[in-house]
Amino acid sequence: MKILIIGVSGFLGNHLLRLLRLEENRIIIGTGKKSEYTGKIPLERYISLDITKFKDVKTVIEEIKPTHVYNMAGIIPGIRENLEDAMLQVNCMGAINILESVKQICPNTKILFVGSAAEYGSVKEGENPIDESHFCKPVGFYGVSKYYMSTIAQDYFQKWNLQVVIARPFNLIGPEMSFETVAGAFLKRSRAALNLGNIGDVKMGDLTAERDFLDVRDVIRGCILLMNQGNAGEIYNIASGTPIKIEYIIQTLQSYFQGRIRLVKDKNIKKNNDVSRVYGNADKIKKLGFEVKITLEESLYDSWKFEMEDLI
Repeated sequence: MKILIIGVSGFLGNHLLRLLRLEENRIIIGTGKKSEYTGKIPLERYISLDITKFKDVKTVIEEIKPTHVYNMAGIIPGIRENLEDAMLQVNCMGAINILESVKQICPNTKILFVGSAAEYGSVKEGENPIDESHFCKPVGFYGVSKYYMSTIAQDYFQKWNLQVVIARPFNLIGPEMSFETVAGAFLKRSRAALNLGNIGDVKMGDLTAERDFLDVRDVIRGCILLMNQGNAGEIYNIASGTPIKIEYIIQTLQSYFQGRIRLVKDKNIKKNNDVSRVYGNADKIKKLGFEVKITLEESLYDSWKFEMEDLI
């Protein structure tokens, strides 16, 4: 088994590599934008790769000829220049480059793409919990880019029988999560506040929305399950099925500081174009044996400890 992890140094890629390394008889090659691999988990080989360049992607696929490709690369919402263009290039064109390269060189290779619950977009209360048949009307460029990626991947299956499966996880939390997420942003601001003193104030915006949170390690277990058992051309929700207020997430993280962090609600912090309540139906992947193993509180504590261990 020769596995290619695209985006091996990212949030998803690093957790995937850690789990895959528990099994023997696997040759694992990783790619990333950085010139050198600085991760602690060993790889058979690391290749610097910009997936927005078709020629480079094709060269890697041709050289490696992987039996399995996990695309863990992606641009998520955040504050950066040319964000929409980056999402278009990486989330959309990057996916096409991978699909076309595999189609031309090793069409029997299995491919897993990671979509997002943001593809569903606007959801009415009576439509929850949403399953994979729910009509997608994404809100915001991120959801649009992921929906485009999923649609193109399915098209490659339908036209050329490419062995591609799409995971559609809901809201990820866990150690090493991005500071662009609401929980990650709170931890980043808390750390900055404590660097200035023993007690700090952290400003947060509206926290009333409800989302379906689950730990990244459970999501990665789901991705591996789908790679091995998922039906080609299909989309699978990875969800807990339980809506949780973002306020609960933040207050739970705040409690770990034992009074050292004060939460200040700031109405000036803009709210994203989000719907108020979204949670998923994961019956489809559960039929393959998927189950949530890490509790929300365990995930939040592990996330807090990872970011704050040198300060506590």
